[in-house]
Amino acid sequence: MRVSLSGQVVEGDAYTILCQIVEAEMGGSFSTEALKAQTVAVHSYIRYENAAGRTPSLPSRTPTQKTKDAVSAVLNELLYYNGSIAFTPYHASSSGVTNSSAEIWGGGYPYLTNVTSAYDPSSSYKNVQTSIAISTVREKVEAYLNITLPDDPATWFADYTANSGGYVTQVMIPDSSGGTHRVTGRQVRENILGYAIRSHAFTVTVSGDNLIFTTNGYGHGVGMSQTGANAYAVNDGWTYKQILSHYYPGTYLG
Repeated sequence: MRVSLSGQVVEGDAYTILCQIVEAEMGGSFSTEALKAQTVAVHSYIRYENAAGRTPSLPSRTPTQKTKDAVSAVLNELLYYNGSIAFTPYHASSSGVTNSSAEIWGGGYPYLTNVTSAYDPSSSYKNVQTSIAISTVREKVEAYLNITLPDDPATWFADYTANSGGYVTQVMIPDSSGGTHRVTGRQVRENILGYAIRSHAFTVTVSGDNLIFTTNGYGHGVGMSQTGANAYAVNDGWTYKQILSHYYPGTYLG
């Protein structure tokens, strides 16, 4: 197994690598069943990427015994779809409904679709407000689109569409000449704002010299919600198998 851990390319045994990653992704405060689900998801993800000749970059941390035990319990299990290892992205928390892969990356995986993540809206990632200076947003938008924005910042992100989970799919950004420029919510979060906001499930308001981005969820929203996985395990008694079948419907363990 080949990964880049905290910037360093590592090739080694799955157990050692997975323990470090799962600890960094969740850690000992998460339930054992959530840790098992995370193990299978990240293991499958790495195997999928390696098979395509890619080396995924992932975080690492010295694992606790609880994490080691969870990894050991499911070390030989991977998620499959139609006989092949599944592509299993995950994220910290959704807005309450996950995104499909088609909505985020184009091209679809049948098992990466919109599913309800019931506990996410009550998490600490709900209605998080991030204040960014209007002048900073202006500079970033104008540089990215090579335009001049209108004077009124209230118009910059006013014309947008969102999906069922509240994730912004399209923004029509105006320029000072009366034209409009289409960008996706992901482009706003990732390319324009440089991940300064937690997700692209956002709304924008003006407050003095700042724009206030109010977000729900954390991350791209595709696949398993780590927050949701833990909440389902703790509150509803779900096993790692139930968690995985919920967030990756149609896949199976092998």
